[in-house]
Amino acid sequence: MKNISKSEPYYSCSEFQLIPIEKTDFEQWQTFRQTLYQPQPKDHEFFQQEMHKIDKHKDWFAGFIEIKCQHVGFFELSIRNVVDGCLRERVAYLEGLYIQPQ
Repeated sequence: MKNISKSEPYYSCSEFQLIPIEKTDFEQWQTFRQTLYQPQPKDHEFFQQEMHKIDKHKDWFAGFIEIKCQHVGFFELSIRNVVDGCLRERVAYLEGLYIQPQ
């Protein structure tokens, strides 16, 4: 499996990019996550801790979906050893995906 850099775009084409989330972008990431997951106020600290764990973990990746230099959504994926229906280990698993409505 190819090593993925957390400092370069994960994917880029003429229409959109998947770019890593930097610490300076946590506020926008949190806003998108709140829209998607709709946590209760009591869950705020948990979500903050979870974002920092995702950022530091080698088998978790989070990025923005960017169109024309604007963040329009985010994705979170993990590398899992077991996924139903997959025969091999180390499978990329999409944990969360959010795209702003137009």
